Amino acid sequence: MQALNDSAATINKYLRSLSYEDIEELYSAEREEEIINNLKGIIDKDSYFLLSGKLFSQIVTQKMALYNEARHIEYLWQKNFMDIFKKIYEEAREKGSEPWEAEVQSAKILWNTIEKNQFSISASSILDQREEVITPQVDTDLIKKFNIQNNLISIVRNSVTLLRPPSSIYQEATNLVEKAIKLYQTGRYRETNVLFELALKNIQALEGINTAVSFAVLAGCLQFLNNTTISKGVYFFQRAEKLLDSIDDKSNIGSTLDEMSKGYWKIGSYKKALEMLSLQHYIYTLQQNELMVMLTEEKLSNFYHALSRYIEAQEWSLHFLNSAVRSTSEDIKIAYFLHANLNYAKTLLGLNSWNKAVEHLNYAERTLNHLELPIDIRNPILIDISRMRGDIAVSKGEFNVASRVFEQRKEELVTLETTSPIFTRFIRSEAIFYRNQAEFEKGIEILQPLFQEKNQANPRNILLLAELLTLHSNEESALKLLDQAEKRLSQWNSIHGLSTIYLSKGYTYLLMEDFETAAKWLRSSLDVISTDLVDLKSFVNAHLNLSYIELEKGNFKSAEYHVALADERASQSGSLALLLDVQFLKANLRIKQGMKIPGLKMLQHIAKEAKSLEIMYMYNKVQARLEDT
Repeated sequence: MQALNDSAATINKYLRSLSYEDIEELYSAEREEEIINNLKGIIDKDSYFLLSGKLFSQIVTQKMALYNEARHIEYLWQKNFMDIFKKIYEEAREKGSEPWEAEVQSAKILWNTIEKNQFSISASSILDQREEVITPQVDTDLIKKFNIQNNLISIVRNSVTLLRPPSSIYQEATNLVEKAIKLYQTGRYRETNVLFELALKNIQALEGINTAVSFAVLAGCLQFLNNTTISKGVYFFQRAEKLLDSIDDKSNIGSTLDEMSKGYWKIGSYKKALEMLSLQHYIYTLQQNELMVMLTEEKLSNFYHALSRYIEAQEWSLHFLNSAVRSTSEDIKIAYFLHANLNYAKTLLGLNSWNKAVEHLNYAERTLNHLELPIDIRNPILIDISRMRGDIAVSKGEFNVASRVFEQRKEELVTLETTSPIFTRFIRSEAIFYRNQAEFEKGIEILQPLFQEKNQANPRNILLLAELLTLHSNEESALKLLDQAEKRLSQWNSIHGLSTIYLSKGYTYLLMEDFETAAKWLRSSLDVISTDLVDLKSFVNAHLNLSYIELEKGNFKSAEYHVALADERASQSGSLALLLDVQFLKANLRIKQGMKIPGLKMLQHIAKEAKSLEIMYMYNKVQARLEDT
């Protein structure tokens, strides 16, 4: 039963998981609140245990001097004391002890060690001294023993009892952070940066480099939420990286690296984001933490998938799948085998490898049937599996099959919240199904639930709705929708989102045959996406559309230039559909240049390839073009 519960909990994490394509940090108010709470949490401790530990350490050092004159022993104790105290305290808190109880327990354990003349033993040995039961009551006898330095007795008493006054240095750090946050919220960003910098120094002195790194990263993430403070955010990330270099033991910085990867992704520094994820994977591999290794491999596959780099995404998806298969935990193996197969199927869809994708969906579904999961966990996974089957059927032109698949899950779909990633993906897939059948009004109607509450600014939803509105001859509404999205995404500095909005604007004006305006927006999109590690699909589509515009103008040389760039990047992506799109435009360019026979041969070859690959939208497009010539 426990294994079943563990599997359910593990799989439930998948249901709530967000890939890089969905972590645009679009819900700015929620994200801002989360970061601010985390910043406050660093200095707003439930206990001043670190201060207590430092003061207690001073007295212990004096006590040790009476026992032993060997100063190197005193130094060793002083060096290790805070780490020991913190470990004991945190373990006591994890077991449900109140903050003051945890402090008393920590103090007693260490005091007993000293009383037994064991103060020179290693930290690991000290941590093994905790088998005796210690009551949570304040031990007055313990306090009386702290009589080595009379001037510190009252401070120690306050540290070990309920009468602890706030530390002045903690209070100073707290005030600095509170003021910085208020200044940030009122737009006084320069002053915010100064106060965060002062707070960072205090926090480093109080809690060490690891916590200082976490604080600097959170401060940077907060600055990234506003497009006027990006440079300040980069500054804090650079501070964090310098501090990271000085940490020998990086075993506890995994979550910080995760935040950094998201922050760098947000501002379009994809190489830096990849660097953080790669370091995270390396650390977890050294630790032999198989669960975190798998989760990081999944993040890496999602990272590349979001940039339409399906070859690299496939590599990491395979790593994820292999790690799940090799897991030493039967519970993890079963739950993440399901998860990894779904992840790999998604990557295979990007590669247009339908049969292999179906195989892995079948593996996932068989695993799901093997697990006796609660219905609220089982149904969303079935919905996601059906959604991918529907996507494959649409791509193959099997619309009757797709219709049955989508209809089959409607009853379960209503049990999900509209903000659920699984709900969102299913609705988008269904809308694309109607788009491909030229039922644009139906597609627009299907998308409406995605424009309620929090997810109304998701770029992928906006792009699809704008396209449907334009195809339905409602260009004015499409452009209005894109203008609103541009304003919001610009304010929130969503680089990936902005690039796709500009691309969509260019495509909309292209369909309206306003080539001049279309070219302007397509170039704007390229300006944004031409970062250190480009989104290949957006890059290719922008150049294809620019090539089409130049072709319509009769500028064959410029058209060839854009096709060549698109061709190079399409091959890097691994998307067969993207490659065929490029070849299709190449064939049209040949025909326009007067090379009709070579152009027609190319079209015939593309039609043959599209049919064998079951990319039916391309096959139908080529057949229509052949009939026109």
